Amino acid sequence: MPRIGLTYNVTGRIGPEVRKILSAVVRATAFNIEAAAKASMTEAKHGVEYRRGGKTHVASAPGEAPAVDIGALMASVQAREDTDDLHWEVRVGAEYGVHLEFGTVHIAPRPFMAPAAEGQRDAFERACAAAVARGVRNAGKP
Repeated sequence: MPRIGLTYNVTGRIGPEVRKILSAVVRATAFNIEAAAKASMTEAKHGVEYRRGGKTHVASAPGEAPAVDIGALMASVQAREDTDDLHWEVRVGAEYGVHLEFGTVHIAPRPFMAPAAEGQRDAFERACAAAVARGVRNAGKP
C-alpha cells in the first residue's frame, strides 16, 4: 500500500527568529561565564597567608579558584565572538591560567573556568530550548 505523507518545512520560517534569540543567549552566556570566573577569584581564600611588599596575601587552597594577587589572571579572562554570532569563546590570556585550572606536578588544581562554565549550563540549556520552542510556535504565523 502506498504511503501518503505531508511535509511542512518550517526551517526557513523559524531559522532567523531562533538564530537571533540563540545569538543573544550565546553572547550572554559567554559574558556570564567570564563574570563568574572573575568573581570566583575574588571570593575568600583559605590557603597560605603571607606578607609581600607590605601587603598580606591569602593564597587559594587546592580546589579553590585562584586568589587575586596583582589581577593579571583575572584581567586576562575575556569573552569574545569567535567565528560568528553563535560561536563565542571565553579565553584566558595568561599563560599560567591552564596550570592553575588543571594543576601541575607541583600544584593541585585551582579550577575557575570549568566551574564558571558548569554554573551556566542549566540556564543556557533552558534558554536554548525556550528559543526553539518560541520559533516553532511562531513558525506557522504570517
